[in-house]
Order: sequence, then structure tokens, then C-alpha cells
Amino acid sequence: MTSFLTHRAHVHDARLPVRRRHSALRTCITLFAPYGFRATYHHLTLSAVIPRRLEADPDALVRAVEELHEARALWLARVEEYAAQRRARVWITAASACAVAAAGSVTVDLRIGSPRSS
Repeated sequence: MTSFLTHRAHVHDARLPVRRRHSALRTCITLFAPYGFRATYHHLTLSAVIPRRLEADPDALVRAVEELHEARALWLARVEEYAAQRRARVWITAASACAVAAAGSVTVDLRIGSPRSS
């Protein structure tokens, strides 16, 4: 699988032909499309004011990919926050199960973290 950041760098590379930079933007959208590909592309086209003739404003591609990158960064932060909450919740569940097992009424399957009757 290709990297979002690699294709973002291609969009920023002014030495590349504009069509190739546009293709790199579209690849970024395939890798992160919060509204689906077509709706995300349409949104970026309007917000970054991407012209039909890309040569008229090649910086529009950079504006679009930066907006997409910012949205992706916010999403990745939220994903990490959610993962941390899930890890904490699983750890608490496992600790609770161990406490119940220490009382002697059940055994604990630590692979799952849930109590099991003996």
C-alpha cells in the first residue's frame, strides 16, 4: 500500500508535471476520504478552488492536500485517543477479573480478560 505522506510530498513537488501532482492528490484521497472519494474530491475542489485547467493555479493542489492532511491529522489523533481508552478499559476489565479470581470463585482466562466459572 502506498503512503499518504509520500503522495502529499509529490503534490508539493513543483518539479513534477501538474497532472502527476493532481494524480498524487487523488491518491491521497483514496487513502483518506472522510466523505467517500467523490464527495471528498468535490469538497476539496470547491474549498481549494481547483480550476479545470490545473496549469492556471497549481497551488490549488497544495491547498487541497493540506486541508486533507489537517483533517487526517485530527482523525489520527482521535483514533489514537480512542485506542488508548480501549486499552485502559481492557486493562481495568482484566484487573477486575483477577480480583474476582483471587477471591477463589472463578478462574480467569487472561487471553480474553473475562471471568469464567470453575
